[in-house]
Amino acid sequence: MTKKVYKNGMKFSNGPPIQAGGYDKWDWCKPCESIWKKPTIRCGNCRQRTRASSKNKFGTDTKNGITRTMREKARVEVLKDLVEWQKNDRKL
Repeated sequence: MTKKVYKNGMKFSNGPPIQAGGYDKWDWCKPCESIWKKPTIRCGNCRQRTRASSKNKFGTDTKNGITRTMREKARVEVLKDLVEWQKNDRKL
């Protein structure tokens, strides 16, 4: 069985493969879907910034780090507070 050799500029549509070492050894350029050995700041093909870590690194794929259920729960609480405030405002 031959071992696959990974090189700079190889194309992978979903980031660097785990078998190649993933984001520990490689940076990934999303626009041109190529991988580059760390520490590469800019892609050698399109000169865009490379991604140095997985989006899933922090457990969620949202920018502010909260899940959908947490957002929905907070939204319901805000709406309840708004209704309560409107009721109190009408009494005055």
